[in-house]
Amino acid sequence: MARAHALATKLDAPKSFLHRYGQCDYHKVFDILYICAGSKDEVDFIDVPEMFRPHLVQVSDVALL
Repeated sequence: MARAHALATKLDAPKSFLHRYGQCDYHKVFDILYICAGSKDEVDFIDVPEMFRPHLVQVSDVALL
């Protein structure tokens, strides 16, 4: 999960391409998908960085079966 947090920090930086090309609200311009390899018993939803969570909520019923 440390790599996911490092990636989220870099993507959320003010000079990252998300902020540069996504203007103020990059979620309206870019779809960020996060894929985690692990069982639902090993990975907690709260451990995933916030910027990756919107899509996890949409697919959680499918992904966690």
